[in-house]
Amino acid sequence: MNYETAVSIAQPTLIAAPDIYAVIRAALHIVIGAWIQICRERLLTVEHRTSEPRTAGLLCKRMRSVERLRKPRMPAMKIKPEVGTFSCEDIELPDGRIDIEIIYSLSDEPDLRLECKRVSTTPGDGPRDRADYYIGDGILRFVGDKYGRGHAWGVMLAFVIDGKSTAAASFIATSVAGYTKAPLNLYYNA
Repeated sequence: MNYETAVSIAQPTLIAAPDIYAVIRAALHIVIGAWIQICRERLLTVEHRTSEPRTAGLLCKRMRSVERLRKPRMPAMKIKPEVGTFSCEDIELPDGRIDIEIIYSLSDEPDLRLECKRVSTTPGDGPRDRADYYIGDGILRFVGDKYGRGHAWGVMLAFVIDGKSTAAASFIATSVAGYTKAPLNLYYNA
């Protein structure tokens, strides 16, 4: 081995942080794979009495198993459940909790956060299952920094409890379009 080769081998190599689109793409690929596993194995029936924390926890656990099988794994994606969030630097204890946090770099800072909510289009399912709850206690927590302080991106996942996923997506899109409490810049594709 000559001197130039030895010097180049000994030089540290910086691994570029993945771009956010790659992180989102990988995360959603893993979410879909995990949800398929949950459905195939009949681990959960999403219905009115299914708890949101249990559903999000099971999804997170399955996401970690799907991620371990994923190739290539550069760098390994860290998937954490129920992580405390801070809406500002001045507080000492978390004032929010995000369902799933993803770290896809060599740092310990989250690259992406995912929040899960139950959604229903059926009248009478309860206020916590409606689109306004999905927006107010989900989307607006990203916009208002409770979940996403310092992050330009966040992901909302909906567990549709009445089985009407197309209607639920339309219901949420209509509700978001008519929302006036805070400006929202969202991407929706039905």
